[in-house]
Amino acid sequence: MGIISERAGKHSGVSWHPIPSLGWILLSALVSLLIWVIAVPVLAIPLVVEFTGAPPQTVSAASVAAVPVGAGLIAWVLLWALRRFLTTGLTLWRAIAIAVLVLSLSGPLVGGTTATVKTTLCLMHLAVAGVLIAGLPRAARGTAGQGAAGQGKAIQKRPTRTGA
Repeated sequence: MGIISERAGKHSGVSWHPIPSLGWILLSALVSLLIWVIAVPVLAIPLVVEFTGAPPQTVSAASVAAVPVGAGLIAWVLLWALRRFLTTGLTLWRAIAIAVLVLSLSGPLVGGTTATVKTTLCLMHLAVAGVLIAGLPRAARGTAGQGAAGQGKAIQKRPTRTGA
């Protein structure tokens, strides 16, 4: 009669992805910046936004690169916290991320001065969200439930008895 852990052995249920979380955050900024480079210098689209009561503002390369980094860092911390303290943390994080994406699309749709500007800015938002929503959980996979320091200990399920 032996005791077998469901997580024991070579395949411990912990996977690894070669691009760490910061890499995904930087990739989201690069993708957004690439769209900006294609739109502004190459296609000569003037990315100007105008909100009620504010003067028109040109969307700069610096803001296009900085905003995804800030959003990505916030998403990363939120993902860590939700996975650390909730068993459904990843599912909740994805729901929050999609809700934030939907809300963020209101900015370009309301503030864009032309249909081309609105389309370009929405494409940037979708690209950044796509990279972060797809990438951050991949980089963090296997770290949930491993304790405050993420010591790499596999979650041990209740042992099952085999044999009789």
